[in-house]
Amino acid sequence: MSRWRVVLAAAFVVAVATSGDRARACMFSDTIILVNIVRPADPEAFDRGVLGVIQPTYERRFLIRAYRRFRGLETVIEPSPNVVAQLSGVAQPLGWLEARERVLKTGQPIDTWRFQQHRPLADYRVFENCGHEGFQTATNTLEARVRQFGADSLVVAAWLRAQDAVFSNCGGSGTVPVVMPDPAPPTADALTRADRAYQTAAAHFYAMQYGEAESRFLAIAEDSSSPWRPYGRYLAARSLIRRQSVGMPPLGKPEGVVVLDRADRELEAIANDSTAPAGLRESAVGLRFLVASRARSTERFRELATLLTAPGRIGQQRLTDYLLLFDSSISPDTEYDYDKIDSASRPAERDDLTDWIVALQGTGAGARDRAIARWSETRSTHWLVAALWKTAANEPATDDLMRAAADVTPDSPAYMTVAFLRARLLVARGDRTGARTLLASLPDQPTATAPADAVNLFRALRLQAAGDLDSWLRAAPRFPSSSGQSFGTSATVEKAIDPAFDVDAALALTESFPLDRLVVAVATPILPPRLRLIVASEAWTRAVQLRRDDAGLRVAPVIKELAPALGAEMDRYVGASTPEARHYAGVLTILRWPTFRNYVPLAEGAPPGFFPPRFTAPSQTLEMGIRKHWWCGFGPMRTWTVAGPYEETPVTRLPELVYQAARIPPPAVISVADRAQATRDFDALAALGTAPNYLAAEAIAWAKARPRDMDVAEALARAVASTKYGCSDKQTGAYSRQAFTILHRQYPATEWAKRTKYWYSDPF
Repeated sequence: MSRWRVVLAAAFVVAVATSGDRARACMFSDTIILVNIVRPADPEAFDRGVLGVIQPTYERRFLIRAYRRFRGLETVIEPSPNVVAQLSGVAQPLGWLEARERVLKTGQPIDTWRFQQHRPLADYRVFENCGHEGFQTATNTLEARVRQFGADSLVVAAWLRAQDAVFSNCGGSGTVPVVMPDPAPPTADALTRADRAYQTAAAHFYAMQYGEAESRFLAIAEDSSSPWRPYGRYLAARSLIRRQSVGMPPLGKPEGVVVLDRADRELEAIANDSTAPAGLRESAVGLRFLVASRARSTERFRELATLLTAPGRIGQQRLTDYLLLFDSSISPDTEYDYDKIDSASRPAERDDLTDWIVALQGTGAGARDRAIARWSETRSTHWLVAALWKTAANEPATDDLMRAAADVTPDSPAYMTVAFLRARLLVARGDRTGARTLLASLPDQPTATAPADAVNLFRALRLQAAGDLDSWLRAAPRFPSSSGQSFGTSATVEKAIDPAFDVDAALALTESFPLDRLVVAVATPILPPRLRLIVASEAWTRAVQLRRDDAGLRVAPVIKELAPALGAEMDRYVGASTPEARHYAGVLTILRWPTFRNYVPLAEGAPPGFFPPRFTAPSQTLEMGIRKHWWCGFGPMRTWTVAGPYEETPVTRLPELVYQAARIPPPAVISVADRAQATRDFDALAALGTAPNYLAAEAIAWAKARPRDMDVAEALARAVASTKYGCSDKQTGAYSRQAFTILHRQYPATEWAKRTKYWYSDPF
C-alpha cells in the first residue's frame, strides 16, 4: 500500500466505474483518419484555442473545453499537486522485481508477468487491484530494511517472504486463494511487528476482505509505536471506498451510502489533522470529492458543473469526477436518444453546461427542439452551435439561425464550426453558389490555425458544391488527421502531408464516373501524383477489362510517367500489334502487379504499390506479400459499415456530417447521361466477378487462343497464385484447378510450371 494515494485511488475508482463502458472498435488496415469524430486532430492546439469544427460526437472532455472557449474562458487543465509528485515516483512491478532480485540473488530471469495485477468481478469486469504505487512502497521499504539490517539478515528474509504473500493476492482468474503472511515471531522487534501488521492488513485489502482490512488499518492508527500509524485511518477509508466500488460484499444503495459516509468521516479527520503529513491531507481532500460523487451524486454533479464553468483553470480531478457522473447519470455514450434520457435529469433541472452537452449529443426531435429553444432564449454562441448542428434546411427557425451564423466573425472560437454548418445548410437548400462563395473564404490547406480535419470538411462541402470537374478534382484530396499530429507552418504541412481520398470522392470515382470521364480526370494534373496514379490505375484496369483500347491507350502514358517501374509494361501494352495481343498484355501486367484495382480505395494512406514496386520482374517469387490483391467482386455501396463491398472499409460519418443523409449522392458535375453510362460500366465489371476468377478465366482463354505464346505459362502460373492471395468465392477453386491443369499439360518444362506445385480450392 502506498503512502500517497489520491491520484491512484481516483484512478481505481475511475477504472471500476467505467469498467462496463463501451469499447471502440479496432481495425487493422492501412486506412487513415481524415475526419476524427472522437477528438480533435491536435489536442494540444485545441487547448490553445484552435478548435476547428466542433463535432457532437467528440469526447466530452473536449466539448467542455469548447464550451469554455465559446464563453470566453481559458481551458487550461491544472493537475493536482500530488499528480506530478506521485507519477514521478511510481515504479512498475519490474522495479519491485529488480529490487527483490538484488537481495535474493536467485539468478533467475526477471519475469514481469509474475504479478497479475487485476482481479475479476461479475459481468466480465476486471479492476486493477495492485497499483504501481503498491510496488513502489514495497520497493522503498525493502531498500530501507536492507540499509538497516543488511541484505543477508533474517529480518529482511522474513519481510520478503511476507511481502511475496501480500502480492500473491493481487490478481488471477476465477477463485483466487487468500494468502496471508506468517505472523511475526513473539521475539521480533517492534519495527518487524509493525511491518507485519501493515503487510497483513494490505494482504486482506488485496484479497478483497475489506472489512478485515479496515479493522486492521484502524488498529495500526492506534499504535503509537508503528511507523505506519499516520496512514492507518487513511487506508481504512480506502478499504471502505473500495468495498463500495467493487461491491465486495454486495451492498444495497442505502448501505453503500452508509459505508461512504463512514469513509468520509475518516478522511475529514485526516484532512483536518495538522499533525498529518501535508501530502496525506491533500490526498484525503481529493478522496472526499470522490466520496461525495458516489454518495451524493446529484448534488455533486451540479456542484462540479458550476466549478467547471467558473473563471480560472480547470482542476483535473473535478473534470474527471464530472465526466464519471455524466456517464453514470445520463449516458456513457457520445450519441443517444435525447427523449429516452432518465427523467430525473430533465432539461429544466440541468445546469447550462450539462444541458448543452446533452442537447448537442442527443439525437431526435427533442434534442433539436431543446437546442433551438435555448438559443432563442440566450442568443449565445454555444447554443447557436448546438442549434445549427440539429436544424435542417426546412426548419422554421433555420432562417433566423442562418442570419445569426452570418454575424459570427473569424475571430470567434466558434467561427469554423459555424461557417461549416452554415455552408452545409446552404448546400442542403440548393444554394450552391452561396455555398461556394462562403467556402472560398475558408482555409483550403492545413495550417497552425486550420486543423486538417476542418479543412477536410470544408473540402467535402466544396466537392458537393463544385460547378465543374476541375473544381471537383481540387476538392477531392484530403489530409491525414490523427490525434497528436501538429502541422505547424505551411512549409511543415507540405512536407508532412500525403493526401488521400475520403469516401465521398472514392465512391464517386468508383460508381459515378464512366470510363471516359475517368480518363479526363487522369489527363489533367490537378490531382496530386499519388492520387492521380490511383485513378489512372483504376481507369486502365477498367479499360483492359472492358476491352476499351481507346481509353487504355490514353491512360497508359500517364501511368508510365507517374510510375516509371511500369514503363516497360505500358510500352508493351501500347505497342501490341492487335487488340487481342494488347488485351492479353494488359491481363499479364495486372497479374504481375496485384495492386491494380478497378475501383478507388477508401481513405487509403499507402501508395498503390507502384513506387517503389513491391516486385518488378517475372523471375521473382509468386509468394507475393502485397498489401492489396487486385479486387473483390462488388456491387454498389448501400450502407457504410465496417465491411464494404469493395474491400475492408472505414467506419465513416461523412454522409451524415456533410450531406445530412445516410448515403452520399452522386456528384453534380457528372451529368445524368454520364451517370447512366457509369452504371453500365459498373454492372459490366461486377458481372466479371472477383479478380482471381476473372484473371484465371482470361489466362485460360489466352492459352486456348494463343497456345504457342510462352507468356501464357507465366499468366497461368500467376493466375493460380491469385486464387490463393486474392478474394475467392465458390467458383474460384474450379478456375484454379483448370489453370493449373493447363499449365502442367501444355507447358510442363517451363520454370513457371515447376514453381507452381499446387492449385487452391475455394474456402466454402
